[in-house]
Amino acid sequence: MTPLEVVKAWQKGQREDGRAANLKYLADDVQLLLPGMNPIVGKEAVSKKFAAVEDAFKPLFHSTIDGPFTVWIAEGDRVAHRFRWNGETHDGQLVDLFVFNLYVVRDDKILHFEEHMDTLTRSTYNYAKKSTDGAAYDPNTRAFNY
Repeated sequence: MTPLEVVKAWQKGQREDGRAANLKYLADDVQLLLPGMNPIVGKEAVSKKFAAVEDAFKPLFHSTIDGPFTVWIAEGDRVAHRFRWNGETHDGQLVDLFVFNLYVVRDDKILHFEEHMDTLTRSTYNYAKKSTDGAAYDPNTRAFNY
């Protein structure tokens, strides 16, 4: 599979059975970079993070593979993906974000996943709030250490 095919298959799998897709397409030493957080490393830790997101939302309103505003760019082992994340949490909160992801794929596995989004808008959603009580902010990583 090409890197683009791997990422599209993983994205499709996220909508059908995210946990199975993670087992199949994430490298054992995958690294996930999210805004405001330290890197999450390893298939189990990354899968746990994605499962928490999957559990927080009802099915998305639009496909992240070929929905409105979706753009794919691939070169070598890198894949760039921009899409509209438009859905609803289980408590009825509507969420509407534009997301940009960068992936590195090797040996048909996602080795690196980096997500960028409108963090100001994201911070207004209840699902994104986490207490920073007792957390120390690290200006070098721009993340709170809990």
